[in-house]
Parts: sequence; structure tokens; C-alpha cells
Amino acid sequence: MNRLTFIQLCAENKDNCVVFEQLMWQYTKELDKYQDRTTPTNFIAKWIDSIIQIQGDSDRHLELCYDNRTLIGFLYGKIDHPEHKGYTKVGYGYIMEFFVLPEYRRNGYGKEMYLRLEKLFRQDGAKRMYLTSNPVTGDPFWESLGFVNTGEKSPENGNEIYERQIFDGKDRTVKIIKYPDDIILSSITKRHGEKADEVIRGLTNVISTAHYHSDFFSTIMYGNNDEIIGYANFIQSSSEPSKWFYTDLWIAPECRHQGFASEIVSTGWQHLSELNAKILLCVVEPHNEASLNLQRSLGFVHIKTEPFEDFEVDGLVMFKMTIPMNYNIVSLADDIDHLCFICDLLTHPSNVSALHLKRISANEYHQFYKEMKEALILSAADDELNYIIRKGVVPIAWLKLNGLSKDSLWISMLVVHEKYRNLGVGTFALKCVEEFAFSTQRKHIYINTTADNIIAQSLYKKAGYIVMRETEYQNEDETKLLRYTLHKEIFFK
Repeated sequence: MNRLTFIQLCAENKDNCVVFEQLMWQYTKELDKYQDRTTPTNFIAKWIDSIIQIQGDSDRHLELCYDNRTLIGFLYGKIDHPEHKGYTKVGYGYIMEFFVLPEYRRNGYGKEMYLRLEKLFRQDGAKRMYLTSNPVTGDPFWESLGFVNTGEKSPENGNEIYERQIFDGKDRTVKIIKYPDDIILSSITKRHGEKADEVIRGLTNVISTAHYHSDFFSTIMYGNNDEIIGYANFIQSSSEPSKWFYTDLWIAPECRHQGFASEIVSTGWQHLSELNAKILLCVVEPHNEASLNLQRSLGFVHIKTEPFEDFEVDGLVMFKMTIPMNYNIVSLADDIDHLCFICDLLTHPSNVSALHLKRISANEYHQFYKEMKEALILSAADDELNYIIRKGVVPIAWLKLNGLSKDSLWISMLVVHEKYRNLGVGTFALKCVEEFAFSTQRKHIYINTTADNIIAQSLYKKAGYIVMRETEYQNEDETKLLRYTLHKEIFFK
């Protein structure tokens, strides 16, 4: 399928009218076949002509659909007004006729044509739309697009009436709710009918248990008039705080197939990123193709099913997402205010100990800051670059490169704020260094670390760095330790 072209029909364009007439004859023939009837040809001819002649209002849409030069079908809809004859829902968009040529069905054209008509109705200001289903398109097609049977029948043709809401970006919001109250739970479960009380008890138990042993929040989507139209629950592992599980994803039937499920889940994992979570799991029924495809589209990967708390996961398909941390990197030269962050890193007791630095007293801090400003900014060496790694605008690590030669560079400092350790910051920093080396055609990256810095050694070796030599070294704090020099080669295609 290529980019579809839609052509509005008007009586003055005879060529387009002929094309539409041919489609309508085929459409009515198919209707007669399904309904076991024969419509008089003179009636069909008059019907087709009346449709063509009535065109002209800006909120009446009769369009031919083409894929490049290939005719696919047509769509016909209008906004109902009080002066319109017959059965009407004033202010609603009414899908009057809809036809895809048989040879192009089940290829996604019908959905794209529907989305076109929905967009036109939205531009016309309609908030809801309706149709009477016919045997050609069929109930399953419209239900798959979120239309709901109202239980009414059209007094004109006796067909059942289907409706759905028309949404735009202003019609919905997604909120993070940590402690859902009785009103929220009642709103969520009201569509469960007789089982509503049972569902409320079940959700209350899940929410309470999660809060007692770990953590919990819901992502809830609100539509017009603050009506809940979708939600999902997110539960933290009690044994692995960085691992979460999402469940109970639900979208109101009339709101499905509009990307709302993706929006709800994405809002959840973005919030988890802010909580420094690492892993998000979910399970899906093995035959639920729509949900399986949703998880894949969001970036989840299929894994072997593993237990999670007390949830029943046997026989289900488990998916896993590594939650994006949304780190970014900026040059120190672009914002020297980050110099204070660097000085604070180098005077923090945990870093002083791990890096064997000289201890700086409170009285010495001001002088230390002046020396660092001189070294890193005012008189920075030509072969040296300093970067700050951030989460949003929050500085969380300092990366220093030096020894920039024609084909190599050194990582001379990589220090992560204690709150953000073991969250992939080091791995992100190394990827940035390797991208820089690749873009500048530097083939070799080197780094030194001490024998007692096991965490750093693990990071570098996991990233493919190899110990090339060992030397005895005296640190700033005058301790003598074995120092490892590690190396990684960058290969260019």
C-alpha cells in the first residue's frame, strides 16, 4: 500500500462521476446478493444520480480512493443537520455508504479509508459518528474499529445502529494515579455489570498487596467529562525493585484501534524511567494477536515465561522491555555551571575512596574549585574534552577524554553520581565514547582502572575492553595499587 489519494466527487467532473457510477452498480449488486433480493435498475440509477446531485456542502464527503492510479473504492459520509430528511442524529457524523472493491479487501485499505472519513468528521466539529451496518462491510469490520452496537435499529432500513466517539488530542489526558480511590475503581468497573463488585474487590486486593510489599501505580486515560476510557496497572517486584510488571490493560470498546493502548503503556514506562526502573514485564494470552502485536510495536521482546509475585503466568506469553533511561550528553564548555557538579563528585566520600583521590576539606573547597576551573575550562588542554551526562537537565555523571591523537583516545575519568549507579549510565557513556571514536576515525580506546575497582573492571570488560597491561601505580591518596590498562579496538566498515 502506498500513500492513498482521495478525490471529492462533484457533478461537474463527469469522468469521476462515471467511475463512481460503476462502483455503485457493483456495490448494489453485492448488497442484493447478500440480502437475496433484486433492486430495480431504474431505482438504482435514480439513487446514484441523487447522491451525485446533492454534493456541494462542505460537511458532505463523497470521495473516490486510489492507491497510486489503482481504484480501491469509495466512502460517503455527512454531518447530520435538523433540516435533513429521514432518520438523523443532529451533529453526528453519519457514514452513509462505504465500499472497497473485493480484490483489495483484507489489505488495510478499509481501515485507511475509515480513518480518512473520521478525520473529515473531526474537522467538521463532530464528536460522535454512527452508521447502519450492511452485509458488504459487515459488523466485525466496524466493531474492530471501535464501533459499538447501540441496540437501536434504523427505522429506514431496519439495520442495527453502531456508534463511536471521535477523539482528538484535546479530548483525552493520561494521569499517573498511585492510590486509586473508590470513585476511580467504580468508574473503571461500571462496565463489568453484575461482576463490578467482584472486580473492585480483586483490584483493591492487588493494589493493597503491591503497596504493602513493593510499589504500585495506574495509568488512567480520561476522555470527555472526565470519563475513564482506558487504564493499566503497574506493579513493582518485591524482590527486585528495578523490575516491574504491567497488567489489566483495558480500553473502552468505542475507543479501541486509535493508539490509546500504546499511549497508556508508554506513559507508564516513561514514568518508570523517572523512577530508575530497568525492566518491565507483561503477559499475553497466546491467541490474542492484537495484544501480541501491541507489545512488539512498543519494543517488548518475547522471553521465556518466569514467575512474578503471585500472578498466574503459566500458559501465557511473557514479554520484556528494557526501560529507556533517556540520558543525554552535553559538553562542559557549553555550560560551565556544571563545574560545581564535577567538584561535588570529586569530593564525595564514596568517590574519594573508590578513585583514591586526595581528600578536600570544606576550607579547601573554594581553592579546589578555582583549580578545577583553570584546569578544565580556562586552560584546558587541546587534546582534552569534558562532557556531562544528564537525565533530562539533571547532571548525573562526568566523562573526561584526553590523549586525543590521530587514531586513539583515552577515557581518563568516568564518575557517576551515587544515586544513579547501576542504572546503565556507565554503559551509555561508553557508547557515546565509541560513537565519537567512530565518527572521528579513531581506532583505539584506552582506559586505566585500579585492581580494587571491581565495578569499573566489570563495566569495561562487559563492553568488550581487554586488559593489555598491569603496572604498579601510586594514587593521589599515596596508596600503591596495581593498575590495569584496558583497550578496545573500533572497527570501521
